[in-house]
Amino acid sequence: MSDAKSRPLTEDERPGIERVLEEHRARYELTGDSFEIWNAYHLCRSVERSGADLPLPEWVLGEFDKIVDRFHSAQRARIRYPGGPTDDRHWKTIVVEAFGFPTRKGQATDPFERSSRHDVGIDLAIRVRLLVHGNGNNESNAIMIVSGEQGVSEPTVRRAWIRFASVVRREELPTQRDSMEVLDRQLREANEIECRHVEKSSPRTR
Repeated sequence: MSDAKSRPLTEDERPGIERVLEEHRARYELTGDSFEIWNAYHLCRSVERSGADLPLPEWVLGEFDKIVDRFHSAQRARIRYPGGPTDDRHWKTIVVEAFGFPTRKGQATDPFERSSRHDVGIDLAIRVRLLVHGNGNNESNAIMIVSGEQGVSEPTVRRAWIRFASVVRREELPTQRDSMEVLDRQLREANEIECRHVEKSSPRTR
């Protein structure tokens, strides 16, 4: 930790950072994707290392407690002695489960692929909502438009909308007719918030 005293977040910084953290929390509650925990942690620590004060949210700390508890239980279950507990599963499966990632039929699955599918689904759902609430389209027309623009099937867009509508409806989205351009700008701004603080917190190399 730096000896320098942390400064408060500015009024310009706080809304954007809090919005990104809330998005990570909402996505985690819906999908159970543990990457959202680590994404929120990474943002907070990057902001802290850049010199600003941003404590870890309680929901992140609570999930970290659960991860530690699962590792502790897994370690005890791997101890082998007469009459003691055992866990004969592959260590990779145990570690994946301890970190909160799902397994299938007792085997570890690729958490990166699953997380990527969530990101794509949420992006599709946001685009549908913008057309419905911003441009006045009905849901069927919005799904058809997004399908054509993004090059995915209408059933895929519809499934994404049904699954992620509760997340994207929490966000304050623009209502003007150029809402797609606004969405792209918001996504870039959210990415820039994280990148800016990561760059500030990264050690400089010669």
